[in-house]
Amino acid sequence: MYSSDNVGGSQAWHRTLEMLSSGGDDRHDRVRSIITAEPNTSSAYRAGNKVQVRILERPTNSTLIVLWSDPGRCFYGHQSWRATKARLAGRCAFSHSVIREGDEVYRPAYTSVEPQNSQAMILASVVYGTVGRHAE
Repeated sequence: MYSSDNVGGSQAWHRTLEMLSSGGDDRHDRVRSIITAEPNTSSAYRAGNKVQVRILERPTNSTLIVLWSDPGRCFYGHQSWRATKARLAGRCAFSHSVIREGDEVYRPAYTSVEPQNSQAMILASVVYGTVGRHAE
């Protein structure tokens, strides 16, 4: 029913959603639309519907301070993000715009422990004028 080109836990997740949606109502169609709406990037961060992103500060052109809240997964009240180029296609965590490989983006910075949202990205082009605003 679903594509088998997904790898690892993603494939198991799709099978779980399949089983849950096998009832006689329209849950199956809602689950299918959620699955197909996600970009086909197996290692990109897939944020839930309740993720809150707020750009708190832009100390330099190449750094951001972000408040990140993903209920049930992670919370970072003052997380540093650094400018880089997107290695994979995905979606902007702030604007939900499409990100293409090679686009200028910000990603969470870390030295020793990889944060839960380490694969998340914010398009650099949407950052200007956003300090203090919540994601829309």
